[in-house]
Amino acid sequence: MTTSGQPLELIATAAFGVEATVKWELSRLGYEAKGSTPGRLAFTGDEAAIVRTNLHLRAADRVLLVLGRFQAEDFDQLYAGIAALNWKDRIPQGAKITVRVGVVRSTISSPRSAQSIVKRAIVDALAGKGGTLDESGDEIVVDVSILNNEATVSVDTSGAGLHKRGYRQFSHAGQLKETLAAALVMICRWRSDVPLIDPFCGSGTIAIEAAMLASSRAPGRHRSFAAESWPWIDSTIWDRERTLADEAVNDENIAPIVASDINPQAIGLARRCAEAAGVADLVTFELRDYRELESDHDNGWVISNPPYGIRVGEEEEAKRIQRDLPAVLSRLTTWSHGLFLGGDDFEPMIGKSATRRRKLYNAKIQCTLYQYEPSRDGSPAFTADVNPQAIEAFKQGLAKRARHVRKWPEKHDVHAYRLYDGQVLGIDFTIDRFGESLRVFDSGEAGRAYSAQRFNTLEAIAKAAAEVCEVPESAVLTVHANASTQRAAEPVVFKERGTRYEARPNDQHDPGFELSLRELRTWAKRRAQGARVLDLSARPGVLAESVATECRSLTAWSPDEHTLARLKKNLSLNSIDPAKVTLETGDPITAVDSCGDDARFDLVFCVLSEKDSDEINPAFGDLLASCLELLAEGGSVVFAIPSSHIAESDSPLAGFDAKELSRSVHPDDFKPQAPWRIWACRASSD
Repeated sequence: MTTSGQPLELIATAAFGVEATVKWELSRLGYEAKGSTPGRLAFTGDEAAIVRTNLHLRAADRVLLVLGRFQAEDFDQLYAGIAALNWKDRIPQGAKITVRVGVVRSTISSPRSAQSIVKRAIVDALAGKGGTLDESGDEIVVDVSILNNEATVSVDTSGAGLHKRGYRQFSHAGQLKETLAAALVMICRWRSDVPLIDPFCGSGTIAIEAAMLASSRAPGRHRSFAAESWPWIDSTIWDRERTLADEAVNDENIAPIVASDINPQAIGLARRCAEAAGVADLVTFELRDYRELESDHDNGWVISNPPYGIRVGEEEEAKRIQRDLPAVLSRLTTWSHGLFLGGDDFEPMIGKSATRRRKLYNAKIQCTLYQYEPSRDGSPAFTADVNPQAIEAFKQGLAKRARHVRKWPEKHDVHAYRLYDGQVLGIDFTIDRFGESLRVFDSGEAGRAYSAQRFNTLEAIAKAAAEVCEVPESAVLTVHANASTQRAAEPVVFKERGTRYEARPNDQHDPGFELSLRELRTWAKRRAQGARVLDLSARPGVLAESVATECRSLTAWSPDEHTLARLKKNLSLNSIDPAKVTLETGDPITAVDSCGDDARFDLVFCVLSEKDSDEINPAFGDLLASCLELLAEGGSVVFAIPSSHIAESDSPLAGFDAKELSRSVHPDDFKPQAPWRIWACRASSD
């Protein structure tokens, strides 16, 4: 197409509900959008406008160049109108022509038939009546929109939709289009100097689009467009505009952008997308349960697309999450929130009207963007109070308990112990002390997911415990048995009864120090002096470290390499001579079978884990018999089975001369039900 200096008529297409956002974007680029049909914003500009809008528009779907308008009440008028346009100046030679037709409120009711008519008219205009074209070149899409019998004919300057930024190589069901994600951020009027959190980040699209917006990264910088192959747009315009876009990038003074998800695969994908988009340094990705949402910042935005059970996941699970959201978001009392959800039933579900709402579409799913903001008097958008009377009563009880044990830890050289075991507001939990840290552990309810209100209650309990015990809140860790992930925390190193340990209080499955075996460790340490010791189930913080400081030699079998590495760290903390320690990996049965016929030990420890017990039950006696065969004269076996695997009245070691130690080595800060039943059995005299 030859240029004549006349302004070009252009159209930016947009999804329903996003038009105002695209109009605002166009105004920032210097173009005034005029009234047009829904989803289409008309504006004028020169060749550079085609380049600039394709590079910079974030929420628009495509940029079209209008070639003409005419009335088309039937196929004859449609053919005549198309054929009358000067296609020879408008279609690059050899272009592959694809026709796209949309029909709304028109006497022409068949888009498919109209598509054929348009293509025939274009070919006849270019090659003569009944002629054919060489269409071996680049594709050019002709867009024909017929509304109320008026046809608008355009060519698509974008090619692939503008949502194809290039940073997301793979897509899956439920992902937001990049253009829609950008629109959500702009509709909420988020600013780059305000923190943003997306607790349901999926592949990270909202956070990535926010980072690109904040850093002035043009979304089309690293992709190509259909109009780049058009000879009448000077290639220097593309070069110049891309250079200007590159120069506009500014990563300075951007507030934290945090994206989290419970799915590790999603987080991995999100990180890769952020790297491809060039914003990996601007977004922090976290593996986290949405119910643990928190921030140290005074204000900010939560902008997210939580599951809504229409296309991804189960509907009931999605509804449970939505009912949870007020309790989650109530923690950020001064923050604003933009929640993009399917349907329009969120407000009645939670009993609270949004500050603003907007109807939008995610693909073909009707959705609503709900915006909740603090009121003008400073009242938070969401509230979810924890019963203050119950928390105060708990504090009084804990303070009494803390006074009772005030001198006991120093007197007995005990620095890891159970401080509290009880119930508050229907939640059974324990509080354990690890040096200068506290762990609040909620054992949960079998088969039931945590509610956000339960998380809030545990947080209130943890805060109260920190106050009573005079420790920083950052040193109090809440652990939830039913949670999919736990908060990361630094290990705690402390010394107890002459032995140093590294514990990880935030990890419910691997605490690194078994509180309920404290007295057994003391019992074993006394008997390990100068002994040859075999530990068939060595785990950090059980027995191996304490006996290693006293024994002549230690052979320890850990269940896996991770556990072994933790055990090695504890042995190193105690400066144990590596020459007297042999470390292996394997289960207790493998360990026993691996001992040579002439191997003899003075002490054999077999403190079974839950997993070990599952695999061995009910053949505990057989394993004990194998352990006894490894004893030297006068030696002893300490054999422990998790209490959950045997009834109190059962005698799993019947037939052996075994003395039960469970009561005598039961720590006095634990309730009567000990986690293990423990026996000692001596070698036979013959």
